[in-house]
Amino acid sequence: MAGVSERIIMLQTGHKNIAVLRRYIREGSVFRENAAAAVGL
Repeated sequence: MAGVSERIIMLQTGHKNIAVLRRYIREGSVFRENAAAAVGL
C-alpha cells in the first residue's frame, strides 16, 4: 500500500518464502476496500 517492495518487506519481517508473504499482503488488502464497510455494516 505504501509502495514498499516485497523484497524489503521480507527483509523486515524475516519471511523466507514469497508465497507466504503474499498471503499476508492479500489478507491485509481485504480491509482496504471492504464492501460491508462501504454500506455501513
